[in-house]
Amino acid sequence: MGRELPSGSVLLFEGELGAGKTTLAILVAHARDAVDDSTAFVDLSTVDGDDMVADALAAAVGYISPGGDFLSGLLEVLSNGETLIVFDNCEHVIAAVATLCLQIVEGTSNVSFLNTSREALRIEEEFVYLLRPLATPPDTGRLTATQAIAWPAIQLFMERAREGGARGTLSDDEAPTVAGLCRRLDGNPHAIGPLSPGERVVDIGSGAGTDLLLAARRVGPTGRAIGIDMTAEMRERARDGARRCGLAHVEVLDGDATRLPLDDASVDVVMSNGVLNLVPEKDRAFAEIARVLRPGGRLQIADIVTGVELSDAIRRDVELWTG
Repeated sequence: MGRELPSGSVLLFEGELGAGKTTLAILVAHARDAVDDSTAFVDLSTVDGDDMVADALAAAVGYISPGGDFLSGLLEVLSNGETLIVFDNCEHVIAAVATLCLQIVEGTSNVSFLNTSREALRIEEEFVYLLRPLATPPDTGRLTATQAIAWPAIQLFMERAREGGARGTLSDDEAPTVAGLCRRLDGNPHAIGPLSPGERVVDIGSGAGTDLLLAARRVGPTGRAIGIDMTAEMRERARDGARRCGLAHVEVLDGDATRLPLDDASVDVVMSNGVLNLVPEKDRAFAEIARVLRPGGRLQIADIVTGVELSDAIRRDVELWTG
């Protein structure tokens, strides 16, 4: 999608909080950078007023005004090559973003936009792509596994569960519980609990960094987003994603759930997605989580839970611990 955006176009992902706007924008920007490293990612969630939008863009593209006409100098820098500008979280400065997009479209011939917002800019050049939550089954009190798996939110839930190591298929007994979770979360794992600006967050098993980058956007530059992963390739991919998105407050460290390279009582939130169920020494992992959390801190995980005690035979079967 990002590769095909013509110069002068303004594409906007519109949706409510948690609809996946930023995630989709990051994926499109990464696809664009795979061909042409020319994306400027501007996080507007930390911008307090309309008059700061142009400054945020200038910082993202490395423009420092020597004085004089600020806009003319910025347009000159943007005219140096094909550029995709991503304005993320536009809703609270929507008028300023709309004005600036129009000025850049009119003043250059090589810039396109990919914006995210809860409402459209409402300018002529804009194409709006509406993101809706994944559909979930209604709460009828009677739901079989066959009925549940026909719904997109349940399909995504089970796909993520399999990626995390779950085996088997959804059962009739599990279907109502899974459906209830999907209805509560509206298809959005981050809806478990909001992250606030200034918080320190650690993601255990951060992998390529998708959840980590989303957390970084929400805690802002006054916060800290720390990824922990035991695989060097994944750590480098997460670091590269942070660099491309201009997230200087992201840190990715070598470690695992039983060995967190963090000080005692140093983070506000510990999160993990599909990792803790694969850790054999769970008592040790949760002890580490308790150690690094500050008083009043919280744990937010999306994972697989069994309501029965596992037999020794299951615990010792290595095939059940690997994908």
